[in-house]
Amino acid sequence: MSNNNHDQTANKYAAIKKYISIAMGAFYMFIGIMLFITKHFGAFELPSKALSIGLGCLVTIYGAFRLYRAFTQEAS
Repeated sequence: MSNNNHDQTANKYAAIKKYISIAMGAFYMFIGIMLFITKHFGAFELPSKALSIGLGCLVTIYGAFRLYRAFTQEAS
């Protein structure tokens, strides 16, 4: 009986972890797209548009990687 309860807890944890990974991946992609659009990031102003585009590319790629990893990772 205890082993069954442990499996249910592990499955709930895996599901929550997957949803958090999806949300963080979407958040990183959103931030990356915002960096493409604007040179200002919150209260900070980036020195050049090229830096804004480069940083936006890196952050968007990282967000896509997190989404890919979240969707392809099998449940434990």
